[in-house]
Amino acid sequence: MRFATILVAFLPVISALTINPHLKSLATRESVDEACAKEKTYVIQSGDTLTKIGEKFDRTVPALVYANRDTITNPDIIFAGANLNIPKKACNKVAPPLAPTKPAATATCAPKGTETPYTVVAGDTLTKIAEKFNITLGSVVNANKDNIPNPDLIFPGDKVKIPICS
Repeated sequence: MRFATILVAFLPVISALTINPHLKSLATRESVDEACAKEKTYVIQSGDTLTKIGEKFDRTVPALVYANRDTITNPDIIFAGANLNIPKKACNKVAPPLAPTKPAATATCAPKGTETPYTVVAGDTLTKIAEKFNITLGSVVNANKDNIPNPDLIFPGDKVKIPICS
């Protein structure tokens, strides 16, 4: 009889843990955070990518992104001189996968010479500009190969030709 009383007393707690997915996700998030805690700090060098840094420290890109989720907004853009948290190796197994990227734009563009001008603002990249106009990055790069020698290096105030696409 005493066992039945104890079981009944704990039944709501057991039910909450097994039925409430929110409680389960909190426990999972805490274990991921623990596994992905900072092991060391690395200063990003010129030419580094998350892939290269991951290979250097035997960490996955998702592990690096998760460990730096407060500072990395786009895994394709990191800056030399910035500090990067290198998580514990256990993070490789538990870090959530990267969010899928948006499907590439498929609009076809008119021949060169039918472009509209765009002035680069702070925070722009050619990828963001292409997405803004729903055209491919390649079409923006091709339209600007004469005036933008390095597509990875644009500055606020630069003029970018946006090809008119159908």
